[in-house]
Amino acid sequence: MFFTTASLLWLSHLFTHLAWGQARQFDMQLEDLRIFGHSDYFDNAYGELEMNDDDQLVANVRFEIRQNLDDLCNVRFKAYRLRNGEYLEFYERQAVSLCDFVEQNQIILTDLAQYGNLPSHCPYTPKDIQINGYRLDPKVFPDDLSSMDVKADTVISCKSDNGENVEALKIFAKIRIVDIA
Repeated sequence: MFFTTASLLWLSHLFTHLAWGQARQFDMQLEDLRIFGHSDYFDNAYGELEMNDDDQLVANVRFEIRQNLDDLCNVRFKAYRLRNGEYLEFYERQAVSLCDFVEQNQIILTDLAQYGNLPSHCPYTPKDIQINGYRLDPKVFPDDLSSMDVKADTVISCKSDNGENVEALKIFAKIRIVDIA
């Protein structure tokens, strides 16, 4: 669950790199979020999507990090766009170390920290984490982005004590981008 919200951040990161600083006239609706974690890395994971008082879908997440997550962990990310009833890949980010990713995305992680006690710096050490009422900021969308449905797949892999790569976390998110202009 640690990366439940982080997955949303990475999707945010994708759109940030497409058009940082542009005016936006879009909103987003999180339609599905599925997380599969390895019990050696995460425990007591709980996440839900709910409508807040402003009728916005927000994420509430609670989890326990069981062991250090650092440069022995890598992040891979793919995004797919729905076209003619089929999801086609339109963005891929090859594996990058978790700590490099965190360093490159401080602006997003700082925003996320306002909603809970997720540290904004790597390494992540064993700790109980709570994030309440988090919603991606629509300002990360390019101003000329058309409405679309997006699926995002994020995989966090960590090197285990015996040297094997373990998929510590898999996250699947489905997001609808809607034009509000």
